[in-house]
Amino acid sequence: FKGVHWLNLREPSAFQEQIAENGKAIFGEWPDGVSMEQRVDVTLAAWRAEGPRLVVFDNLEDETAFVKFSQALQNCDARIILTARNSQWGPGNIHPDHRLPLDCFTREESLAFLQEVLGEKYAEDQLKELAKSMGDLPLALELASAYLVRQKFSTIEDYFAKLDAQSLEH
Repeated sequence: FKGVHWLNLREPSAFQEQIAENGKAIFGEWPDGVSMEQRVDVTLAAWRAEGPRLVVFDNLEDETAFVKFSQALQNCDARIILTARNSQWGPGNIHPDHRLPLDCFTREESLAFLQEVLGEKYAEDQLKELAKSMGDLPLALELASAYLVRQKFSTIEDYFAKLDAQSLEH
């Protein structure tokens, strides 16, 4: 892919802002006076000119917004990955052959996974807190545990403090 673009669409109203934020990766900081509409237009033009692109619609639960956002990218050479907790999407929006439903871990599965990866380094109550804060999502737990292994935090609380202090850019 020419680029991978992650759009946090937990709030669908942030679609344009998320497109513009991804444009910064191509163009750098936007000059003062450039409107949001211009930022979006310039970013989408770059996506159309230089493809293919992978665009992740993360946390998008609104089917109507999905259709609208997909149409906004229809002239781009883009492949879309949609992540959502909604497992009841209408059949007209996403072809059944293109769906890959993934379950969350149970709390017990989360703890077993964390104990396997992290060993005895952290107390069970700390691992439970980590599993809870990550919503028992396998990918979130994989990323958190990999970071914990590499950074060698003494407590999960230290990890949370570091996580809270960092921007998504980091």
